[in-house]
Amino acid sequence: MIKKAFFDTWDHLLPIMGINLLFLIVIAIPFSAAPLLAATTEPGAAAMFGVGLLIVFVFAGAVSEVIRNATDYQSIELRELLAAFKRTAGGSLVFGGVFLAHLIILGISVPVYFAMEHIIGLFALIVLFWVSVIWWLACQFYFPIRARLSDKPLKALKKCFIVFFDNPGFAVFTGFGCLLVILGSYFMPLFLLIPGPTGLLVWLHVGFKLRLYKYDYLEENPNVNRKRIPWTALLTEDREKVGPRTLRGMIFPWKE
Repeated sequence: MIKKAFFDTWDHLLPIMGINLLFLIVIAIPFSAAPLLAATTEPGAAAMFGVGLLIVFVFAGAVSEVIRNATDYQSIELRELLAAFKRTAGGSLVFGGVFLAHLIILGISVPVYFAMEHIIGLFALIVLFWVSVIWWLACQFYFPIRARLSDKPLKALKKCFIVFFDNPGFAVFTGFGCLLVILGSYFMPLFLLIPGPTGLLVWLHVGFKLRLYKYDYLEENPNVNRKRIPWTALLTEDREKVGPRTLRGMIFPWKE
C-alpha cells in the first residue's frame, strides 16, 4: 500500500501538483473564515466557513473521481474534472453537510460538558470522543467508496462503517497514514503541493482498492476463513504493475 501510493503519486507528479494548487485556492475560503469565526460570533463568519467547507468537499469529490484513474494505472486528465463535478457534487454536499453537522455538534456540546464539572459531563465527553474517532476513521473511506462502489451518498456512508468495523486495524493504519501525509505536506519544501490533498486522496484510494480484493475473494469463496486471506496471491498483479524501481528509473524513466 505504501509503495503503490508513493509511486502512483510520483508517476503523476505534475498533474497532482496542478490539482493541489487549485485545492489551495479552494481551501483558502474556510481557512480565511476560521480566524473570524474564532474571534466573533457573527453569523456571516460562520456562514462563510460552512459554505467554504462544503465547496472543499465538492471539489474533493470531483478530484477523487480523477485520482481513481491514477490508482488504476491510467492517466490523469484534468479536463475530466468538470464532468466529475456534475457526477459527484450532490453526494459530496451530503457528505460535507454531515461532516459540518458533526463539527457544529462538537463546537456546542464540548464546552457545555466541560462546564458541567461533573462525572456525567466527563462520561459524555468520553463517549463523544470515541464516537468522533470512529466517525473520522470510517469517513475517510467515503470518497473511494463513492468512486468505486456506490453513487448513493447514504449507502456509501453505511459502507464506510461496514469497512471500518470489519477492518479496524486497517482503518487505524490508513488514518495514521493520512496524518503523516498531512504533516509531510506541511513541512515539505513545496508547501502543500506534494503530496498535498490530492496525495491524500491517492493514499486513500490505493488502500481501499487493495482492500476490495479481500471482498472480491470472499464473494468468490464464501465458505473460507475470513481471517486467512491469501494476500500474496491477490496482490501479485499489482506488485508486477508497480514493479521494482530504481532512483535512475524514477528520474529518467525513458533510459530504463
